[in-house]
Amino acid sequence: MANLSEALLPDRKATWFERGSYSREPRSAVRAAYINSVKSVFGTGLLALPSAILAVGAPAGCLLTALCGIWSIYTMQLLAWCVDAAVAAGVTPKSYGELCLHSLGRTGGLLSAGNMLVSQLACCATYLVFIGDNVGQLLGVPKARCQLCPGGWA
Repeated sequence: MANLSEALLPDRKATWFERGSYSREPRSAVRAAYINSVKSVFGTGLLALPSAILAVGAPAGCLLTALCGIWSIYTMQLLAWCVDAAVAAGVTPKSYGELCLHSLGRTGGLLSAGNMLVSQLACCATYLVFIGDNVGQLLGVPKARCQLCPGGWA
């Protein structure tokens, strides 16, 4: 059975068409993927963490942060086990979508692709609201109030 790094990293001898890139070099290395993951997690997490801890209190905030970390580690282990099982079955998934397609079938693959699409659209909408609020504050534009919500929200 191949190890996890062999399953996740592209083959160095693969052609540009098989890797989906025109480069002759591998698309990613473990270090680069790790740094990219850390940047994406810390980028979004650090923006919301202070207000979340303020809302629930320091002890509960620390406990919930630790629980989220444990849950993240567990789900990453599940993904690694799924990749190892797929490789043992003779399939080498090169993406999360391929892993879902091979493990859950066509319907599960389509559902996971739809889930990823909705998730990414929600992240984009959140960032647009965040940018809009900050640009509005920078330009001195007053916040609009929601007329549909009881009591309104700013």
